[in-house]
Amino acid sequence: MPKLTQKLLEQYHDGELSPRKARWVEQQLRNSPEHAEALKKIAKMGTLLNLMAEETLSDVSFEGFETRVAAGIRTAARPGLKERINVWVSEFITHRRTIWVPTAGIATAAIAVLIALPFVSGPTRTPPPGSHIEEIQLTSHSPSPSAVGSTIVSVRMGQANGWKYQLKDDSGGTIGVAWIAE
Repeated sequence: MPKLTQKLLEQYHDGELSPRKARWVEQQLRNSPEHAEALKKIAKMGTLLNLMAEETLSDVSFEGFETRVAAGIRTAARPGLKERINVWVSEFITHRRTIWVPTAGIATAAIAVLIALPFVSGPTRTPPPGSHIEEIQLTSHSPSPSAVGSTIVSVRMGQANGWKYQLKDDSGGTIGVAWIAE
């Protein structure tokens, strides 16, 4: 037979051993006063645990529990807009890192391009000296309202001549047509 252990004593106390093993443990307890003392301690601890469990359960009352919880939920004040936005932003940043990091990078690059564009692109071209720009306002005698308010801009730059005709359409927008002659 195996050596008498704490686990065997606990199983004997709880009635979990087979009749053969239980007889063997009883024989060992008669021959060993220290094992008998250990069994008494196990029994005392079991009694104390049972008393403690009974006292704990008798102190707890679940009567009206659902009502108290529901009342607490209803009386909870809704946080203000600023606090809700702060919580949303912090949760978004914390849990959506894979989305906002590339998005922030792309937005930063786009802003940098928009800021750098005026510095990178060349200066605005101005007509060379001796150029002449003339604008002519057309009035129409026809019944068509589309010709009213149309303009022709004549440009002379050195040896080249150009004309830009802007026609107003029915919706109030303009359509531009340009002619360049060298």
